[in-house]
Amino acid sequence: MFRQILSTLESMSKDRRLPEQCNSFLHNKAEWRCEIEATLERLKRLERDLSSKEQELKERERRLKMWERKLVEQSNTPLLPTLDIYTWTEEHVYFWMQHLFGAGDGTCDMQLYANLFKDNHITGK
Repeated sequence: MFRQILSTLESMSKDRRLPEQCNSFLHNKAEWRCEIEATLERLKRLERDLSSKEQELKERERRLKMWERKLVEQSNTPLLPTLDIYTWTEEHVYFWMQHLFGAGDGTCDMQLYANLFKDNHITGK
């Protein structure tokens, strides 16, 4: 094994093209290193861009789901049977007042009147 190594080293020392080939390889190696670093930087930038777009997409999906829920809630909200208020029952009047004064959020003192109207059987007649 040792003799083989010595033989290889001796043939390398006699090769006149070896220094030029080594210099060429080292020059290419430096270029490859620069190309690899540039590629890695580009990949990191693309990864950041992708991550940013992914976050943006998640936010848009969240807003879209909220909007869809709101549309479903609106579509489930019963509408008044007619615009002719003289035909409204006390339930229709109560429903209208609840929606007019913001049912459920407790921000309007006028909601008390919706219950009063219902308790006193006030209709559209």
